[in-house]
Amino acid sequence: MAQSTNLRVWLKRHGLVQSDLALICGVTERCVRMWVSGCTAIPKTLLLLMQAVDDGKIDIAWLAQVVSQQTERTAA
Repeated sequence: MAQSTNLRVWLKRHGLVQSDLALICGVTERCVRMWVSGCTAIPKTLLLLMQAVDDGKIDIAWLAQVVSQQTERTAA
């Protein structure tokens, strides 16, 4: 449960909503809701991504932009 609370706080701190995280991670919004609610464990890869963003190693705005651009390319 603590990790799900941390995820909710992390999203808010970075100005993201669940649908943003779903897009970044390449999963469904339902999957993110399960992480946030604590029904499903947060994957270690996401925990590492969260830590890298918090440590300033990855810029979340840049990451979201890159993911968005790739999504647009695959849709075209």
